[in-house]
Amino acid sequence: MSNEQTRLAILIINESFGDVVEKVTAYLLKHGDSSLLEMIRGAGLKPNKVRKALCVLIQHQLCEYAPHKSGAMLYRVNIAHILLRARFPRYIHVAKATFGDVGELIVEDILRNGQSLMSQASSIQRVGERLESAGVEINDIGGEVRQQFLALVRGHYLHRVPRPNADLLATGDVTSDMPLAQDRFQPPSTEGIQFNSRKRKREEAGDEARPPDVKKAKNQDSMEEPEAKRRKGWPTQAVDAGIFWHVNHCRFHQQFRDEAIVSIAVEKINETAACVMRAALSASQNQVEWGRSSSIGPEIYSLQIEDKLSGHPKLSSKELDQYLHGLVDDQIQFLRRTGDSGGGSYTVNFGHLADVLCQSTIESIVRERFGNKCLRVFRLLLLKKTLEQKQVADLAMVPSKEAKELLYSLLSENYITLQEIPKAGDYAPARTFYLFSVDLPQLARLLLERCYQALGNLMQRRATEMKKNKRLLEKFHEYEAQQLGNSQREEADELLTPAEKDTIQVVKRVISKYVT
Repeated sequence: MSNEQTRLAILIINESFGDVVEKVTAYLLKHGDSSLLEMIRGAGLKPNKVRKALCVLIQHQLCEYAPHKSGAMLYRVNIAHILLRARFPRYIHVAKATFGDVGELIVEDILRNGQSLMSQASSIQRVGERLESAGVEINDIGGEVRQQFLALVRGHYLHRVPRPNADLLATGDVTSDMPLAQDRFQPPSTEGIQFNSRKRKREEAGDEARPPDVKKAKNQDSMEEPEAKRRKGWPTQAVDAGIFWHVNHCRFHQQFRDEAIVSIAVEKINETAACVMRAALSASQNQVEWGRSSSIGPEIYSLQIEDKLSGHPKLSSKELDQYLHGLVDDQIQFLRRTGDSGGGSYTVNFGHLADVLCQSTIESIVRERFGNKCLRVFRLLLLKKTLEQKQVADLAMVPSKEAKELLYSLLSENYITLQEIPKAGDYAPARTFYLFSVDLPQLARLLLERCYQALGNLMQRRATEMKKNKRLLEKFHEYEAQQLGNSQREEADELLTPAEKDTIQVVKRVISKYVT
């Protein structure tokens, strides 16, 4: 855990949950495992506020806890999960592209609330209300939301939240009540849930112009069950009480990885090869145990890949074999052939493809920052492992002086490493070999730290801009609210002067740059 990771985690928590949760998180990040009493003393907050902050962190899977031998419960912050909150917009985008508007709203709702029930108490009700407010016309919103929710679970995009047992917590065995791998993605039974028609009686009668009697409905609510349970179209009972669902980060990350692999197949071969590679990845997903990474994927057969290609342009068995051989023999080695049974068995070489993706990303950074000639030198060092300056100049076909400048510009930014091998013990430059090389894992960690630093700077700058123009932004929000009412339109125009309107447009443009 580096300083940049800690700084970014604190900024994310402050933006998501406010100052109180930020102070508790900062204390746990600084002191590690701590009890409730230690946090109350160290953070300088009231006990009630510390408890509520811990509840928020646990609700969003950002805090872990385990009993100590002394009997006190110790809490620790999961900084990896905090940093993943920066990827939430990409999760929502994938859900929209895969499952449509309903899937997007379900994932967004669960990400906002940390964890949710499938039935009336949570997602179905809130998502349905958002669909109604957005004007989406669906005859049976409850049934559509339930169907998309089950599709997300079957696709392993959502999984059950483990429920720790109080007796097991006392013994220190917190993980014994974790659901098994096959149970994590098992949806609850929905046999007891009844979905009624969502059409109101006044609409069926054609009396759409007359508003409902609000006072009468309010009086009835006080004597009957809550409105959330009486709302037509929502489940009348929760048969899945206690079964909460959380977003499966690993599944979304594997989706990102698969999309990157397919894009490389398009770039290196063609669209048809990318379709075959997508089918192979889809066949591998059904046999993967989510949450565990492996350099080699499960064994898949040519017949399975052919079945997954049903929605793509039809390929004969001979053409499919040719593309599979091309993916195996390609320099990138997308697939690895393991046998001849079932028309040929293959495995996806995830470990090698991850290295290729990492190298491709780093090469694009080198090109943008240092230019094409530095990229040529960088690729040469990756290919030859270690080279001297003269060898680099000869192989890259650049003058010796220019090769020296290129090498030391990369060395000054820690993109390459330098190793000195003396012929004698005095380390005289004339009797010393200077070998340049690339340490790809170390460089990847360095660039990741710089990404954390850049993201933290953007968030801090955006917060500063919003704080500096807080009063002006509040006036603008009040102006927008009054613009919605036609009767108050004239009063709204008097809230902001033309100069203030121009300033707001500049501020919004600056803030939008920091958001993107």
